[in-house]
Amino acid sequence: MAGSRTLPRLPSQLARPKRLPSRVALRRAAVVVLLLALALFALFWLWFRHSSFVTIEQVQVHGAEDSPAVAIALDEAARGMSALDLDVEALRAVVADDPTVRSLSAEPALFHAVRIDVELRMPAGVIGDEDGAVVAEDGVVLPGFEAAGLPVIEAEATTVGDAVEGDARELAIALGPTPAELERVIETARIDKEHGVVIGLEGGIELRFGDSSQAEQKWIAAATVLADPKLDAATYIDLMVPARPVSGSG
Repeated sequence: MAGSRTLPRLPSQLARPKRLPSRVALRRAAVVVLLLALALFALFWLWFRHSSFVTIEQVQVHGAEDSPAVAIALDEAARGMSALDLDVEALRAVVADDPTVRSLSAEPALFHAVRIDVELRMPAGVIGDEDGAVVAEDGVVLPGFEAAGLPVIEAEATTVGDAVEGDARELAIALGPTPAELERVIETARIDKEHGVVIGLEGGIELRFGDSSQAEQKWIAAATVLADPKLDAATYIDLMVPARPVSGSG
């Protein structure tokens, strides 16, 4: 056509608008970045929780005042552990062979310290005489404890593993929660066919428990009755029902 002008053709890449990344592509990129960040954080955390920044340097052992050897062993075992990866089972394994340890728990305190709480078994009585086995309130035999001054448990020591069973264990359980003010006046503990567990006190008074159940409540009741100044001629206190103790003679 006369007088018409032909426009120059633009390159194809300039002629089309530039495509932006799709939402799917952006989401995939975000997921990749997040996974990389998590992987880096996991590596950092793995390094940090076992680094010197959280190595335990201070150990507080509570409840083992009567057993210095236990406290020292736990102190040595805990030092060098990580406060962020505390191995409580390893601490328990250190004292697993010590019968005086009933239970153990531990938790980190700040970054360089740990608190370890120990519950010890304490002697409840001695089997037979002062040359017999000292036992705790659950019947576990406690070697190394002095028998002098402990109540004499008049029963055969039938041992199963590290503990006594039968009458000896029943009597040990009954003696376990003895109030401190009565410990020094207990002489013997025996099983009576009629009255069950019988605790003999200085002066000839018997505490008749029946069985070892509710031992703590029975001891509280006994202490209350014994503190009564009107208790003169009584030779026994029946504690089978701790809420209603009965004193009498004969």
